[in-house]
Amino acid sequence: MTTPPQEHNFVSIGVSGGIGSGKSTVARELCVSTNAHHINADDIASKLLQREGVVNKVIGLIGPTVCDSNGALDRSKLGKLVFANEDSRKKLEDILHPLVRENIFDELNFLAAQQHNPVIVLDIPLLHEGGLDKLCDFMVFVDTPDAQRQSRACERHGWDAAHWQAREKMQLPIASKKSLADAIVCNDTTLSALREQVELLVPRLKNLTPRPLSSRWPEN
Repeated sequence: MTTPPQEHNFVSIGVSGGIGSGKSTVARELCVSTNAHHINADDIASKLLQREGVVNKVIGLIGPTVCDSNGALDRSKLGKLVFANEDSRKKLEDILHPLVRENIFDELNFLAAQQHNPVIVLDIPLLHEGGLDKLCDFMVFVDTPDAQRQSRACERHGWDAAHWQAREKMQLPIASKKSLADAIVCNDTTLSALREQVELLVPRLKNLTPRPLSSRWPEN
C-alpha cells in the first residue's frame, strides 16, 4: 500500500483593496510583524513575462502590436492594449493566470514543507475574483480614498485617470471587497500610522489555526 504524501499546515493572510491602495506595503508590514513569507502575484507574473516561451505565446496570440521596434515584448503596450480590448485581455489571462496559480501552489507547498506552521501573506490583486481567497484564514482590507489611490497608481505606472478607472471596473467593487474582510486598515496618512494598525492585528493573527493546502485550494 502506497503511503500518501505528508501534508504540511500553514496560516495564510490575504490582503485586498483597490488599485493603488497600498496592498503590497501592508503585505510587507504584515510579514515584518508576524515573521511571515510574502507571495506577490504581480512579481510572479512579471517573472513569467521574462520567459521566452511565455513571451512568444503572448506575441503569437495577441499579435505584433505589443512589440517594440526590435520585435521584443513591450509590457507598456501590452498593458494598455489588454485593458482596452476584451479579447486581448482574455487571451493574456488564459496564458498567465494558470501559470501564476501553479506558481502560487508550488510556493505554498514549498514554504509549508520547509517550516513548521509558517505564516504566509498572499498579495494577489485578483484574490477574490480568482477564488484564491479560499486559501486565506484571515483577510485584511486596505482602505484608501479613491482620489489618493488614483494619484498613486497613475504616478507609479504612468497611467491616466481613464486607464485607472478601466482597471478598477474589471475588479470586484470596493464595497464588496471591504465586506469580505476580517479587518480593515486605513492607508491614507503615514507609514508609521499604518504600522500601528498592523501591529494591533498581530494578537488575532497569532491565534489562527494552521491548515493544510488540500483543505483550502479552490477547485477552479
